[in-house]
Amino acid sequence: MITIEAGEMEVKFKYYLSGIGWATCIVAVNGQRLEFTASYLTDCLNDFLRSLMFLNSFW
Repeated sequence: MITIEAGEMEVKFKYYLSGIGWATCIVAVNGQRLEFTASYLTDCLNDFLRSLMFLNSFW
């Protein structure tokens, strides 16, 4: 799991392949956690990371 701290915001995320054609994504922001499954046949990792960057008001 990767942890990023920016100001008072703490973001943790994890992305791993969980089956043929599927990946599991976990994101936690200030202790609130979300886990979801996505197809890695698209560019979901890039979309996921860009979404995390938009949460950061310093970006």
